[in-house]
Amino acid sequence: MTNRPTVLCHATGLALLLVVSPLAADEGVRFLEPPATAEASHLSLAAEPSRLLTDQYEIVLAWVEGAATGGKRLRFSRATKEVWSPPLTLAEPLQAGPVTEPTNFVVIDTPAVRRTLLVQAGDVVVRSGDGGRDWSRLTGPALSFASFASGEEGAYAFWLRAGADGTATLLGTRVLAGETVLDPRVATGRATAASMTWDGPVVVYRDLAEDGSTPLAIVRREQGEWVAPRVFGDSVAFAGGAPRLAVERRQVAVAWAGRRGTGIHVSFSSDAGRTFSPPVALTGPERDPVTTNAFDLLLDDDGQALLLWAGAEGHGAPRLRLARLAPDGRRGASLDLGPVVATGEAPRLARAGSLVAAAWLASSAPRVRVATVTLAGIPAVGSVAPAVVEKPVPKPTVSPAPGVEVVSLAGAKASFADFAGRPVLVNFWATWCLPCLGEMPELAALHERFGKDGLAVVGVNIDSPELLDRVRAMVAERKLPFTIWLDPAGQLVRPLKVEVLPTTLVFDRHGQLVWRRDRAITAADPELLAAIEKALAK
Repeated sequence: MTNRPTVLCHATGLALLLVVSPLAADEGVRFLEPPATAEASHLSLAAEPSRLLTDQYEIVLAWVEGAATGGKRLRFSRATKEVWSPPLTLAEPLQAGPVTEPTNFVVIDTPAVRRTLLVQAGDVVVRSGDGGRDWSRLTGPALSFASFASGEEGAYAFWLRAGADGTATLLGTRVLAGETVLDPRVATGRATAASMTWDGPVVVYRDLAEDGSTPLAIVRREQGEWVAPRVFGDSVAFAGGAPRLAVERRQVAVAWAGRRGTGIHVSFSSDAGRTFSPPVALTGPERDPVTTNAFDLLLDDDGQALLLWAGAEGHGAPRLRLARLAPDGRRGASLDLGPVVATGEAPRLARAGSLVAAAWLASSAPRVRVATVTLAGIPAVGSVAPAVVEKPVPKPTVSPAPGVEVVSLAGAKASFADFAGRPVLVNFWATWCLPCLGEMPELAALHERFGKDGLAVVGVNIDSPELLDRVRAMVAERKLPFTIWLDPAGQLVRPLKVEVLPTTLVFDRHGQLVWRRDRAITAADPELLAAIEKALAK
């Protein structure tokens, strides 16, 4: 059996630029033409930011197409500054016959680890240790209806194993580390969806109830342990097909196609999947019939869903649309990306920072389309913007957001207003982030060295509330002398655009950002010391 190619990217060392240059502020939606043949299908897409201090982003595409010798082959290409590389054949031939399973494309971006790509297509798994230039085939068991989650701690795989009684077992593993039964009785032949939250991986799948129904269910991993499965969502309104899952830090959204033309339903969680809000539906004047499985979603920094779906107005041909949906059900005007084939194959979304990319099979030439747009170019909730935005709103300047209040480790209200007139070094960390813990002695040294000159050092912990005792113990054990704030809900994470841990920012006495590093700092770092001196001088 051949499935949509799944790509895992594990980073370690120097980053390799895989793609596309940023969108100009006044260009709106831009289209790229990948080197895929007219018969290409089962697209898989990823986008990731460069580690260099530039605005360049990367887009990587994999797909399945017919081979000249018959059967199928797995292909791969990346775009650099909007120019696609010649396509590489990763595996040939794949098993002939229909392609029945979805594919995934997952990026693991672990600091100080060289980037590795793993692509899965049915029983075939290929690996690249140099970012996609050279590939080798791996041996291992077939992973049916698989999905993957990636993050600082590595990659997790989830898949189904069919049983003789017509049911299946949900299995999961940290990649190449054995397997664990997560749910012994689930619906067979159904795709899973997985991603990584700041608290650990989550996987959504079709459970199998005693009455034979197949409601959506979720399994999470927290503090090194798998949490018991729980059913959520409106199973009565679930039309079947594959659910979609999106994660941004601790924000989680799950989407599924509703029955009887009720559109796409989305349920939101702000606590890494522990609890979910009642589902909301894609509604409004552009409420279109939804082709089952023909949708995808992401989350923006504010926890709103970015929904990509195939819909038709009246009896017209289906077209691909992209719009925002808020947890309270409000939505924004949609971008019309063009015609889409009337099949069940899902379009794909990927996000790198402020760039969003979409890939789909069009009903016109070229058949495989890729489009990019900035987050600011997607109309806001409640907007009446035109289909393609001519001038996206520029990205706001990062500031310490003095009006945002959090809680200190001592339980008192805290905000940047407490340090008015003082330069501030802000460090975002978590107890499970080893690079974060490794830089704590240097933060303490900076506090001792520059505190007498007016520098305030603030460590913002983003652990979940359940880990508060662990945070207290760690602060006490390490005798951290600087201020500790708690931000489990991401009230500071979102306005300060924190996407990785650790992240360190330096603000001057006037609240202006003078320096930022989205990775661990080092002892006596000359760039950081220069930034502190600059902040103190202003």
